[in-house]
Amino acid sequence: MIILEGMDNSGKTTLAQRLLEEFSELRITKSCGHASVPDALAWVAQAIRNEDPRMVYDRYFPISERVYGPILRHADIFGSYTFDILSLTFRREPLIIYCRPPLFNISNWGERDQMNGVKDRLVELSERYDWLMDLIREMYLNSALVVNYDYTNEKGYTRVSSAVRMYLKTHRMILPIRREEHHVNIGQTAGEDRG
Repeated sequence: MIILEGMDNSGKTTLAQRLLEEFSELRITKSCGHASVPDALAWVAQAIRNEDPRMVYDRYFPISERVYGPILRHADIFGSYTFDILSLTFRREPLIIYCRPPLFNISNWGERDQMNGVKDRLVELSERYDWLMDLIREMYLNSALVVNYDYTNEKGYTRVSSAVRMYLKTHRMILPIRREEHHVNIGQTAGEDRG
């Protein structure tokens, strides 16, 4: 699981396309966006169950909702379950690429529409993203790798590319082991229930 996060206009979609050009095996999917709670939970459950390390999420709703929800709607739709959902997500050991160019570049929207409140609360939203990424780094040090990406710095892509290459190499080796462990655990549980 590779997650691209950051504000609107921070370079996530362009980065996804660039990564796809370099790593043709990647599979890009968009976040469910602002959805109803049942739809959002179904989307998250599917994302957590998907063990394919090649899956790239152009935004991961439980992360972005933790930023946008409280500031723009005064509530995170997952409420007190947000960190439980993130803990389940981080068991998958995702690579999180935090797209964070300078605010001047983010605010250069041109003709692109933005959600209500995004332009007026740009600084607050970017500070919340920075806070959340730092919190993820601290809380999930052993299970989630956060790499910053600034599209205005060409060396930033080299760092991201190296992180993706290492992530894919590592997780291709781990995936068969995880499936085997999962199979054993299910078999042991079933055997214990019969006895």
